[in-house]
Amino acid sequence: MLGHIINNEVDYLTLTVMGSAAMIGGYMGAKFTNKLNVEKLKMIIGIVLVIVALFMFSRLV
Repeated sequence: MLGHIINNEVDYLTLTVMGSAAMIGGYMGAKFTNKLNVEKLKMIIGIVLVIVALFMFSRLV
């Protein structure tokens, strides 16, 4: 990381947006996982992963 900073290869806008989204997502995820049933949570994660995989596959074709 230090080498990228020294060579000015860091997009600070992207770093800020992605870092903020990760912190908010982590906080909200920790709040919701305690309230959801484990089986329901597994189902939601599985559905989201399938949707993302289908989207990625459709962009390849």
